[in-house]
Amino acid sequence: MRILHINKTASSGGAGIATRRHCEAMRRVGIDSEMLSMRGKNDSFTTIYPTEEFSLWEHLKESVPQRLMKPFIKQIAWNWEFRGVDISQLEIVQQADLIYIHWVDGFLNYKTIEKILELGKPVVWFLHDMYPITGGCHHSFGCVGYENDCKKCPELRMIKFMASQELKRHVTSLNKYQNLIGVAPSKWLTSCLQKSALFRGHKIFCVPNIIDTNVYVPLDKQTVRIELKLPVSKKIILFSATEAKNRYKGPEYLIAAITTLAENHSYEFCVVGLCDINMFPRQIHNRIHILGYVSDTATMVKVYNSADVLLITSMADNFPNVVIEAMSCGVPVAGFATGGIKDQIVQKYNGFIVEPKDVEDIVEGVNWILNNRDYATLQNNCRKHIIENYSYSVVDKVHKPIFDLLKI
Repeated sequence: MRILHINKTASSGGAGIATRRHCEAMRRVGIDSEMLSMRGKNDSFTTIYPTEEFSLWEHLKESVPQRLMKPFIKQIAWNWEFRGVDISQLEIVQQADLIYIHWVDGFLNYKTIEKILELGKPVVWFLHDMYPITGGCHHSFGCVGYENDCKKCPELRMIKFMASQELKRHVTSLNKYQNLIGVAPSKWLTSCLQKSALFRGHKIFCVPNIIDTNVYVPLDKQTVRIELKLPVSKKIILFSATEAKNRYKGPEYLIAAITTLAENHSYEFCVVGLCDINMFPRQIHNRIHILGYVSDTATMVKVYNSADVLLITSMADNFPNVVIEAMSCGVPVAGFATGGIKDQIVQKYNGFIVEPKDVEDIVEGVNWILNNRDYATLQNNCRKHIIENYSYSVVDKVHKPIFDLLKI
């Protein structure tokens, strides 16, 4: 059996990293698994589509409409699909027995995905956000328009009808293909799939993202703090996101939580990703260590190990890699019960989970972790939970329902 995973990026971004991990894990258990991407580097199991073959028109089809639409869109993560590459006749696609489509915005669109479905092969659409099932948004923030028609979209100005038209076009294109299977890594997004107009009548499964627990391992805390030039004697609270001010990451709640936690002078804070120090009160600037974007895995493992707790204040998240990465390094997590975070944190076993927007409770959760007499047990529980549920060793188990359905 040959499996092909298709994702826009080969190893960057949350979806790219997750896709690569599923592909790698399958290969380790003897499954012939490959990746096809638009961005990245060719390697032993990854093929990069030659984007230099794109015409100027292809590039303009992606960039110009988005710029024209920008004044009508309230949130950043919103777009319509204009560019899509027909990859259905590529040898790597033709030879695949099972195709997993992951995050393909700007690589494939619904017309080119339909070309793949027309091949008659089983196609698993592995969702990493809500975009495939909505009229354009990547997270609906509680809106349930995607369950029917996306009419009167709350995130659009004046052109609200366009979301409905977009969703209707997608449903018309893809809903008729019975070889389409829906998959999501979190119970929350799986539930959204089950309710969606697009996947109505299709088989749907929950397949969690996985991690190489031989890479994300516990290290000596003092040693890594010295290497990273972080204070050795303080308790460090870590926050990691591509951009701290991103609406999805709940920046207002992050600021409020850190401001309150800073009242304890034994705490210091470490931020990974794009972050403006001026978003925090001036009086605590000297206790906030901004490391910027960390792309190197080995360095990121050290960053996790330097922390005593990971704080996550996301208002919209699917199945954040940062949580399972931190836990695999033995770092407990305090977070909002958003999306797949509810699947990852077991209350007072490997972390502390609270209702979204509840700053008082998230502060209590961080304090509970940092002052826990059985902190070492929490650390061990984190590592155990990830090995048992989200390690490469469980890849055949988590994908088994799909393989059983297809009798492969």
